[in-house]
Amino acid sequence: MAPYKLSIFNNAFQSIGSETTLLKEFDDIKNGTYKTEIINCRYSLINKNNKDLYKKYKSQLKAVTFCGMFENGRKLSNLTHYNKLIVIDIDNINIEQINDVKAKLLKDEYIMALWDSPSSLGIKGLVKVESTIENHKDFFFSLSIYFLQQYNIELDKSGSDITRLCYVSFDENIYINYDSKIFTELINIEVDNMSVIPVKKDDRVKEKQNISLSKSAFATEGMNNSNDRKQIKKIIKFLSSRNFSITDTYDKWIKVAVIISNSFSYDIGEDYFLSICRIDSVKHNEFKSKELLKYCYNNRNLNHSNRATFATLIFLASEKGFIKN
Repeated sequence: MAPYKLSIFNNAFQSIGSETTLLKEFDDIKNGTYKTEIINCRYSLINKNNKDLYKKYKSQLKAVTFCGMFENGRKLSNLTHYNKLIVIDIDNINIEQINDVKAKLLKDEYIMALWDSPSSLGIKGLVKVESTIENHKDFFFSLSIYFLQQYNIELDKSGSDITRLCYVSFDENIYINYDSKIFTELINIEVDNMSVIPVKKDDRVKEKQNISLSKSAFATEGMNNSNDRKQIKKIIKFLSSRNFSITDTYDKWIKVAVIISNSFSYDIGEDYFLSICRIDSVKHNEFKSKELLKYCYNNRNLNHSNRATFATLIFLASEKGFIKN
């Protein structure tokens, strides 16, 4: 196993941490090192429904940096050891669905570890990636597309930050697979300025620049529903006439691309997607949007029951006032 070195902090406010290892933190989560503190968190939130008390207890928890180890402060410039890991943080799950979501993720070949969050109302996890410090964010957003396509799950964007803290937890059933598959699919789209940036060449990484489309992108079976085509034309007309955007954030931009790739063949879907994106005017990058869409088409899984469907696009439009006829 790779020598995963981490920094651990007594709380989120401490600036200088100490060295620890991934193996030790996994053991501490499983063996109940933080059990008392975590039970206090969960009792205050779930049993007492006291969010303020929960936040107070949570702020007192130790926290680690799974992506690496730092010296003299938790800043990227102080990073002394980089782990090729992405932290996945899944929140906003209905309590009735948590077990189902976990069961699906436990079968995923990329999951290295999975455990309950401090509140027990969310899921934390780790995925191994073939990344560098420079393209860590790009790998996170490539992975976020994967989770959206495969499971219709949105990852917390904080996972893109190498310096992010992750609170300790307690889960005696923590899942650990040191032999998990390394995620290597990379689309080099940078989130901060929404621009395409160069990524260092690495033969081990499947880079996505000027992406070529697979033949399956043009498959029509189960696609191009006539009613969906009518609805999306109405949606585009409605949004365009009012200058309302549903791709004005990175998350929505990705979600719309995924929905369209799941609903239409590429020859039809590209025009729909670009028509929606162009509403963003100067914020829109034609090349970048095409690359994103092609990536989604090449990596879609149409046989997955949890994939994002056209109904989600209607919902996004309805938030802007669109009424389905």
